Amino acid sequence: MPEVELVYPEGMEPVYANQILIRFNDLGEYVVDAFVSTQGQARSQVRARLVMTPQAVRSLLRALARSIARYEERFGPIPEPGDDLARDLFGEARDGT
Repeated sequence: MPEVELVYPEGMEPVYANQILIRFNDLGEYVVDAFVSTQGQARSQVRARLVMTPQAVRSLLRALARSIARYEERFGPIPEPGDDLARDLFGEARDGT
């Protein structure tokens, strides 16, 4: 793919998300919704939506795999999320004694 110069709009703000929902529609496009999920919160507002072709999603998957490998070489393994979200986010509970 040829190199593309990206132009960022002035004042563009980053969007933080800690969760994504990925699905595909009847047109064969992938829809990726990004949102912030907080423990105990029943609803979350979608902060950004990407609509992508299957080919673009496959390219994203490959790019993410390469990026994760480089990240882990530099910072160490990324821990896998477990079944206990609170423990994963806040660590093991201590009884205070």
